[in-house]
Amino acid sequence: MTFCQALDILLLHLYAPVAQLVEHVLGKDEVTGSKPVGGLAIQGKELRPMREFIQFQCTECKSINYTSTKDKKKKPERIELKKYCPEERKHTPHKEMKK
Repeated sequence: MTFCQALDILLLHLYAPVAQLVEHVLGKDEVTGSKPVGGLAIQGKELRPMREFIQFQCTECKSINYTSTKDKKKKPERIELKKYCPEERKHTPHKEMKK
């Protein structure tokens, strides 16, 4: 079970009793409709992970050696790090790849 599925089940269990309580208090005639919480939409916005996976590519041999995560909203520019390249057997600059 993924985190999104677990969150979906949790939200369903939290909001389902509230809808039943509203129907009980107001009566079924006064309630125009209750929607079950489905998917991961809250107030019209989808829940997305805050961080995205990125890959680093060696600038000399062009091999993809490392992966990491970053928040693209806070740091939209590409990252360049000096990492060890096993094919070159030395430290080389590694740049973030395009998706």
